[in-house]
Amino acid sequence: MTGPSRVGLWILLALVLIALIGGGIRGWAAWKYSRIQAGEVGGRLTIEWVGPDQFIYRPDAERPFYFKRANGEVIEPRSIYTDGGSIPRLLWAMRGYSPWAFGSAYVAHDWLFAAHHCGYPEARNHDLGTAADVLDECIKTLMETDQKRAEKEGHPDDSLRDPALLSSIDKAVRSFIAQKMWNAGPCQTPPPELPQARSFFQPRTAAEIPSAKSRAVETYDFDANKP
Repeated sequence: MTGPSRVGLWILLALVLIALIGGGIRGWAAWKYSRIQAGEVGGRLTIEWVGPDQFIYRPDAERPFYFKRANGEVIEPRSIYTDGGSIPRLLWAMRGYSPWAFGSAYVAHDWLFAAHHCGYPEARNHDLGTAADVLDECIKTLMETDQKRAEKEGHPDDSLRDPALLSSIDKAVRSFIAQKMWNAGPCQTPPPELPQARSFFQPRTAAEIPSAKSRAVETYDFDANKP
């Protein structure tokens, strides 16, 4: 999640988290969670580090990351700037509250914001609410996948599946601060990709290896890690 008002969004998320835990409304969060439809996450997701807490997502040349919603819509981001989830630093130590715990969901959400700000056709039928729906659905998909992994490994409690966690994130991305970010965010286009960002299965030639220190690139292959 990106934007000029990230600090305000962080604070809001912290307050929502306190309310969820202190108010004892996990039952409501579980009911809401049950109504969210899971989808399918696939492809390879590549993140390029370009500075402190600053990253660029670039589609893989062979199998780009995508999220297929239950309604059949496919979210397939183009290159965008992203900071993952705008989670308050104070909460990073809590399980599930790191900026990259649900990195693919945050990239899909950031893409809809970027597409809206740049006037791309992919965001034509989306608004703040539907962008939040996509985030919820992708996070639930990741949570359910992680639950299956934990059960397969014999540790069902060692899972990121947590309806209250998803509910707190949902509240933040539907806030008035998020609405301001949706309405007034700038159109930002990343610079051309580096040769090494194309695919880890395509070795670089000697001419492509930079003499100066290059930016770091990491890839997660959803297809290879499906249960």
